[in-house]
Amino acid sequence: MSVQNNLRVAVYCQTSCHCPDLITVQRFTISEALRERCDLPPIIRVYADDGRCPDTQVREQFQTMLLDIGAGLIDCIAVMGRQRLAHRDVDYLELKRFLDRRGVAVILCEQAPAQFVRVT
Repeated sequence: MSVQNNLRVAVYCQTSCHCPDLITVQRFTISEALRERCDLPPIIRVYADDGRCPDTQVREQFQTMLLDIGAGLIDCIAVMGRQRLAHRDVDYLELKRFLDRRGVAVILCEQAPAQFVRVT
């Protein structure tokens, strides 16, 4: 990725059942992939909802991330799969409209080895 300023990235980690190790793997994998591919060191904020279902908006860190996006603190969200943001297509499309209005991209990342697969 090539940018003129440090990219401000929200790394969103989520698990449906309590699993701190999986949160750590997501955080580390995404953060390292970002550091390897950005020209300037990214400014990373980690938001983690451990044991929270993506079918609900009652996710404290998810809501905090949305507030930070609304405040203009985030350029993009990096996540290990779209389903961590929202399982249902209709929910993801609603989130995507919110992000598009604020100029925030979603970077989907795969694990082992981590690679960016899509910017939407």
